[in-house]
Amino acid sequence: MFPIIGAQKSFDQPLDYNDTTISFDVLVTETDGSIFEMAAYGISADEEYYPVFDLAFDYSGTLHVITSIDYDMEDTGISWQPNQWYKVTVKVSANEIKYFIDGTLIYTTPNFTQINLEGMNFLHDNYGGDAYIDNIKINEANMAVSSATKGNIAVYPNPVKTNLHFNLPHGEVVSAIRIHNIAGQTVINRKLSTPAINLEHLKAGAYIITVTTNKGTIYSSKFIKE
Repeated sequence: MFPIIGAQKSFDQPLDYNDTTISFDVLVTETDGSIFEMAAYGISADEEYYPVFDLAFDYSGTLHVITSIDYDMEDTGISWQPNQWYKVTVKVSANEIKYFIDGTLIYTTPNFTQINLEGMNFLHDNYGGDAYIDNIKINEANMAVSSATKGNIAVYPNPVKTNLHFNLPHGEVVSAIRIHNIAGQTVINRKLSTPAINLEHLKAGAYIITVTTNKGTIYSSKFIKE
């Protein structure tokens, strides 16, 4: 998992615009802040870069999608809530592009470029807030929503100097934790049986902790190490 701060990733091989499915999980921390976009691009025969799809978590609290090669965006009328994980799936076919949220189709646009997908962009406009993306999958056979739910957990103290504690809902028990820095690098990855971890030797900075429980549920939260 890594924070969306403006990044581009090229695919090892172009993906077929006739039949490609890309899915990922997204969490945005607040409305009335930045616009966070997750997009795929292609390269035309004349070596021009064009959008293939683009989903934006708009600052207004609604989801927008791209509808033309000129980057026109349209409001889908679907709302999103801050600090909630969403499973996004985009299915690209020869004539249309379908956008799903948590397994439900929310919008369909024409495939206005009909060129292979060369890579993805993750962008924001620096107006505030954070967004996180995880579990990027390409051409996953099963588009069903995972049975594991995701959400935020309370961590304390925050900022933390030594021991970080976290409260799990529903009486669940922690089984493993991962901690990433703001560059998306894993700095801690271990099994754990108690709802606390010693971070005395962790460098100062901003981090994301991801907790997996004995039920396979995954929770995440942001914290600051002093």
